[in-house]
Amino acid sequence: MPVKFISLSSGSNGNCYVIFNGECSVMIDAGVGIRKTKNALKAAGLSLDDIDMILVTHDHSDHIRHLSRFVKRHALPVYTTPVLCKVLVNDDRVPGITNAFLKPCGCMEDTTYKGFTFRPVPVAHDATETVGYYMDFYGEKILLLTDLGRVPEDVFALARQCSHIVIESNYDMDMLLQGPYTRELKARIMSDNGHLSNDDCASFLRRVYHKGLKHVFLCHLSEHNNTPRTAYECSKAALAEIGVVPGRDLMLYPLPRREASAVIEL
Repeated sequence: MPVKFISLSSGSNGNCYVIFNGECSVMIDAGVGIRKTKNALKAAGLSLDDIDMILVTHDHSDHIRHLSRFVKRHALPVYTTPVLCKVLVNDDRVPGITNAFLKPCGCMEDTTYKGFTFRPVPVAHDATETVGYYMDFYGEKILLLTDLGRVPEDVFALARQCSHIVIESNYDMDMLLQGPYTRELKARIMSDNGHLSNDDCASFLRRVYHKGLKHVFLCHLSEHNNTPRTAYECSKAALAEIGVVPGRDLMLYPLPRREASAVIEL
């Protein structure tokens, strides 16, 4: 069965991604409301009843805002790190999340569910704890990195094993510096515990590109400090420096902030 990917929303207003085939369906983060999620899944040929599990990257509200409703209505297991499990069970923003739903999985340790193996990968961000996920979904190797101020060196080797990468390209430096945010907020975004710039994302892609890389999805674009075209052109230019052309050598997609993406067959 082909493996497919859809982003339901990607940005500070809400984050949610789904990877699925005919055997298993995995949701990553739950920052999108149930009605919008139902509609997007229906368009992809899925329903909420098809979701087998939820992975959580961190405890900022745009990633966990609707977690309680999904978990309680559909009795879904939530997999995340032991640290985040302890936080979620005591977080008033996600009432009703009990240990019965939570499945701790250690950082840099593999967990297998059906034919899906995943590994939480620690990254730097100003949440209680933040992870990306390295995933082997029925043979398709995928790396998801959203909300991080810098890419840890040990992640580069993982990325070079993957055919599909979902990577934050949050802001354009000039737009951020010239924009309306306060000095403190700008400093927070640019810090090692903030968000990844277009330039840093592009540099990462240039360093990890290999001939087996098929898809790059640019995620968590800022509404005020970026545009899809700006993010795309920055990564495109960096890849061109090593002779890689989007559309020929790989597919490069900026993910929509507020609506679902197309369903992409991986």
